[in-house]
Amino acid sequence: MQSIEAIFGLVMLLAGATIYQWVDEDGNRHYSDRKPDVEQFVEVELDEGSISTYRAVPTPAPAENGEGPENAGAAGPETPERAARSNAAARRDELERYCNDLLEDLDAVQDQLRRGYREPRGQQLRDRRRELRAAYRRECV
Repeated sequence: MQSIEAIFGLVMLLAGATIYQWVDEDGNRHYSDRKPDVEQFVEVELDEGSISTYRAVPTPAPAENGEGPENAGAAGPETPERAARSNAAARRDELERYCNDLLEDLDAVQDQLRRGYREPRGQQLRDRRRELRAAYRRECV
């Protein structure tokens, strides 16, 4: 439920709209971009830094233009330029996989934090999230 609230909050933040929050008589928290019909509500100020926007980007399918590994020797002998390009492409692919793994790990930690925890597990999760964010910023941005 909190992830839905975060996504909703992000959409509303990007749209530049005012967000209203209120609690109904059953204790359920509600959010809307329209002013509610209840007397007790709050206009929510969103802090962009508190909204998690990390999501892994799907890896595109391999191109079907004959450049795949199965056709590696079909275009002639390996030249130094071709070897350098293939090494650079392999490094890029490896970095992309590493960055996607970091994002997936970060999402998993964030989901665990949203589900709730007991100390000291919460601090361990926050520390892990901090490490993953630092690694992502250092290696992938």
